[in-house]
Amino acid sequence: MKYIYHLVVLVGIGALIAAFVFLKGRTADAKRKALIRLYGPAGINYYAHLECEQALRTLLEGKKPASVIAKEQRWTPAELIGRFTDITACDACKKEFAMTDKGYVSFWCTNPRELQLLREIEAEKHGADPAARTGSLQ
Repeated sequence: MKYIYHLVVLVGIGALIAAFVFLKGRTADAKRKALIRLYGPAGINYYAHLECEQALRTLLEGKKPASVIAKEQRWTPAELIGRFTDITACDACKKEFAMTDKGYVSFWCTNPRELQLLREIEAEKHGADPAARTGSLQ
């Protein structure tokens, strides 16, 4: 199993090197878009109890302009608990998640530039004008 992991890492590094060689001389935005297409956008998910949603929103709003909420998702305890080994507690109140909770909300946050590039990529996929795309990613 250890060898498979190392092979995956080497293949990933090889793809990254190939992407940079291919993108030599391109703009920073073109390079970033290539990386987004290859590895997905950079961002972080925050999780909270439904009761803590406003507190988490306030916390995340305080991080502007460096971070924006790009996607919101609702979860039931059965859907979230145990799904991810590192998601065990609320990012707002720090209490552990329990099966008796009403539910949870997650916010995927990224920087404004990353979100703009992601929207441009989506518009290119659908053949639309990137400037015409508005709204959140859902």
